[in-house]
Amino acid sequence: MDQMLSQLFQAPKLDDAKCVLCVQPHSDDNEIGMGATIKKLADMGCEIHYLTVTDGRLGTEDVNQDLNELVKIRREEAINAAKILGVNNFHFFDYKDGSLKDTRELSYKISELIRTIKSDYVFVCDPNNKYEAHLDHIIVGQAVSQAVLSSSLAYYPEDTKTSPFEVSAIGYYFTSAPNTFIDISNEVSYQFDAMEVHKSQFNDQLLYLFKSYLLNQYKEYAKDSENELSQGLKLLRPLHLHCIIEASNI
Repeated sequence: MDQMLSQLFQAPKLDDAKCVLCVQPHSDDNEIGMGATIKKLADMGCEIHYLTVTDGRLGTEDVNQDLNELVKIRREEAINAAKILGVNNFHFFDYKDGSLKDTRELSYKISELIRTIKSDYVFVCDPNNKYEAHLDHIIVGQAVSQAVLSSSLAYYPEDTKTSPFEVSAIGYYFTSAPNTFIDISNEVSYQFDAMEVHKSQFNDQLLYLFKSYLLNQYKEYAKDSENELSQGLKLLRPLHLHCIIEASNI
């Protein structure tokens, strides 16, 4: 196998990331999925942008909750939690929670944001997990993947006023097929502090459950390394997102 072909089947590295876009369907997904890695990237000097796609209005079990008030609360929680991780750039699409249907339209909007801020790395929840049932997660993951694949095209969307920009890599969190493991031994406490900000979503029992689950996962990912804790991500190049049937094995 020649060198160029060999490189095709290698996962990209995070070392040269300069501008990162972290896309979340709801206002707590980035923190839960990759909060410690976000903190690590921020400390490396990366410019980090958050895109929250939905307004999170359905994230309650309280039948007396005013949904418009919850939207305000969740946006405030999103900003305050992200700042703990070193994030200062925020974008909100404000789709109604649970209303996402059109992957193509959403991918157009995300592509234009990528091209505007020139994010060389883009992160999102993995839409390919076998048992993922949340349509917002599936649709957002698919839309981001399409946007990353197509943002280098001159006319995507056809009437765009933005210039083409080629993303270096896409990273999937909440993935069952991680190929990159980040040492987060010093950053995990920041992630958990950020998760605690989402008080509208986590009571003490649920927060404890999530922290315990994630710690066990991070220890498992680190067991064959010198790290105490590792966060797992699936990193791919845009080229891997179309016609490369071996992408699941990269």
